[in-house]
Amino acid sequence: MTAPSLPPLCDLLVTGTDTGVGKTYVTAALAAACVQSGRGVAVLKAAQTGPDDDAAWIGARVPGIVVRTALRYEAAVAPAVAARLEGAPEPSLEPIVAAARELRAEAGAILVEGSGGLLVPINDRETFADLALALDLPLAIVARPGLGTLNHTALTVEVARARGVALAGVIVCGTSADPDVAERTNLTELRRIAPLLGALPWDPEGWPEPAENV
Repeated sequence: MTAPSLPPLCDLLVTGTDTGVGKTYVTAALAAACVQSGRGVAVLKAAQTGPDDDAAWIGARVPGIVVRTALRYEAAVAPAVAARLEGAPEPSLEPIVAAARELRAEAGAILVEGSGGLLVPINDRETFADLALALDLPLAIVARPGLGTLNHTALTVEVARARGVALAGVIVCGTSADPDVAERTNLTELRRIAPLLGALPWDPEGWPEPAENV
């Protein structure tokens, strides 16, 4: 089965309107689009919290790209909180920025996946909005398709613009085959908030690892 289709936007920080909105799925789809267009790209998971391994999931579905995780914590909470719980040093932007620059120099372009939403704290002073500024990367905001997404998306867009973070646009993840009235109208309404880069059904099981598709 082929990867979900998105435009080949290859230098972005992927954030979300919330946790669990499909950032990893969208990051993989963006990486696949870059590869299919002939562009080199690497993927960096800025901070992995909890038992999942988002970078490995992406690497398994987009063969040939370099994937890496900059910071890793066991607790499935914000990086700043996870570090405190584990008695680890306070996280900082420096190792994330260093890893991103190294990967970008190697591959030519980079997709950086954040954790949760734009204002999730990396430490007591800095959030993923600060990371986007430090990396000089525009945002792709992953949003849900259903009821509530207009407010969540508008809040994220407003914060990004207020902080001077460049905005590439919004990608809707999780569209359904039988949308209700909110989902049917939201794609139009989201375009009033920010550029709409694409919309995807969320189907991780329908995008098998290469070994399952031989």
